[in-house]
Amino acid sequence: MRVTAVDKLRLYATSLYGKSNDTTTANLWRAGGKYDRDITGRLYGFGGLDFEHDTIGNLKLRSGISGGLGWHVIRDAQTTFDVFG
Repeated sequence: MRVTAVDKLRLYATSLYGKSNDTTTANLWRAGGKYDRDITGRLYGFGGLDFEHDTIGNLKLRSGISGGLGWHVIRDAQTTFDVFG
């Protein structure tokens, strides 16, 4: 995560693999990121991109792109609460 006074970048990745009695019980991965940029003191815009693959669920690749606006309801040094859509 990279945070400045006016923007925030978050990246993530996760993977799950399981095997029991020579049978694969889980095999998936997910990765993505989200970028937030302040427009005013409370209003911000965001964009995101996500990818997912799940062999057991027969999902070759799912991707999603997102964007919208958000509102910093509470934003101080110790607490952040945002709503977005």
